[in-house]
Amino acid sequence: METAVILVTSPSRANPCTVLIEEVIESVALLDGLENAPVFIVMDGFILHDTVRTKRGRITEQMAAAYEEYHQKLSTIFASDRFTILRCKEHVGFALAVRYGLEQCGTKYALVLQHDR
Repeated sequence: METAVILVTSPSRANPCTVLIEEVIESVALLDGLENAPVFIVMDGFILHDTVRTKRGRITEQMAAAYEEYHQKLSTIFASDRFTILRCKEHVGFALAVRYGLEQCGTKYALVLQHDR
């Protein structure tokens, strides 16, 4: 396969719900030639903080627990050779999470998506 899908996700108040990311992945099947493309789900890291600022990667312990549950759900739902879940060790932001996914995918082309778009 020449093209991979890189889907970046990060902590959100909706975690551990997986509906949005599932719908984004289902929409890829509508694109000719990508219905069987490898999908790399890149989970951005976070910083524990008292104040929630998800754009800066700051989340509470309660949100961190929900993000861990979200990871477990993703691991169960997308348990096949087509899907690879990558975890950033720390908060890196969208651009560096994309870079991390690109470094891992090994394909000539990549379609980059966000979990909530």
